[in-house]
Parts: sequence; C-alpha cells; structure tokens
Amino acid sequence: MPATIHFLTWTTYGTWLPGDERGWASAKTHSAMQPQGPLDTFSAKNLRAAPMYLDEEQRAACANSIEATCQYYGWELCVVNVRQAHVHALVGADVPSWRIMQAAKAWATRKMREAGLTKQNRPVWTSNGSTRIVVDSDDLRAVLAHVLEGQGEVAPGTVRGSLVAVANPDTLVSGVDQVRAVCLYPDTHVSGSNSSDRTT
Repeated sequence: MPATIHFLTWTTYGTWLPGDERGWASAKTHSAMQPQGPLDTFSAKNLRAAPMYLDEEQRAACANSIEATCQYYGWELCVVNVRQAHVHALVGADVPSWRIMQAAKAWATRKMREAGLTKQNRPVWTSNGSTRIVVDSDDLRAVLAHVLEGQGEVAPGTVRGSLVAVANPDTLVSGVDQVRAVCLYPDTHVSGSNSSDRTT
C-alpha cells in the first residue's frame, strides 16, 4: 500500500515566469523569490511560444489522462483539478514526487497532441513544479479545501479522483494511517481513531 501522499502543482507554459509579480521560485535554488519587474519582462520577451491557457476540452483531456496515468502505474489519484493555467494533483504513491509529475505532464501532453487539441511542437507546461508530502490529516484537509473549493468554478470533466465526492471532512480523522486509508481506500468508513474501526 502506498505510504506517501504527494501534493503536486505545476503551471502551463509561460503563465508564471521568473520575476512574476506574484512571486516565483528559482529553478536553481528552488527558493521563493520576490517580484522583479525587469526579469518578468525579459522572460516574457524570450518565450518560445505564447502563454498556454487551457480551454475546457483541453482541461478535461488532461484530467482524464492524469487519471489514466495513475491507473497505469498503480498510483492512487486522490484528486486532480486542471485549471486554465495550472494543475493541482494529490496522489498516493511510493515513488518520488518528480516521477509522478513528470509522467502526468508527459502523458497529458501526448494525449492532447494525439487528439489534435494542441500543436505537436507547442510547449504545454513549465519545466518544473511544486511538490510536497502531505504530513497529517489537518494538512490533508487544507489541501483538499484548496484544491476542491479554492479554485473557482469547475468545468465538466476537469476534476477527477477518489476523494472528489468526499462530502464530510469529519471522515478525515486524525492520524496519518487513517488519512492514508481514506485516500487510498475511499470506500472505507472511519468511525473513530482506531484502525480496527475501518471496514473495506
């Protein structure tokens, strides 16, 4: 059973550049950087293509591909929300975070190209992204609230995963093992803090 839950975020090409007024992350040091207007302007002028904003059809195709990718590799897709300019994904897997992100981005790009939803040589994603591990149930609650409730209107087919239909956050009880149980076995009903209360 996967013991790690990864929270992954990546952006579409050209939509969050070095120097951005919202702040940005250095590709070399992976540290948070302050806005730098001249750098943002320079980065925009040196793009290989226009910024990539996904329409609803592209978003749905990406969500479907990410779900299929997780199924293929045996990873548990707790939730993915594909937006116009970024993707949030919560995945249970015993592999490095970068491997999940790399596979998800590559297959989503391939599927969109095969479906004629983007040009063959058109860059779709930024080269990196944000990765971190969900540490406990409070962290999971916060991540789910952000991914499912904090992204604005949801377009049909753009949100997938086993936790999408979780309506009662009280089922996400404290304890890392129980958090994993809810993520990895979404049909489980947890009535208390004792793992023996779980039924599958």
